[in-house]
Amino acid sequence: MSSGSYKYESLGKDLFEYIKGDPYVIQGLPLEAIKNF
Repeated sequence: MSSGSYKYESLGKDLFEYIKGDPYVIQGLPLEAIKNF
């Protein structure tokens, strides 16, 4: 169970880093979508 939670948490962090690092992705998404992660 713990490893599963960690896996998804890690995936979320990777996605956040990707979005944070890509201005085109940020411009293409509404702020509400980013807040809802």
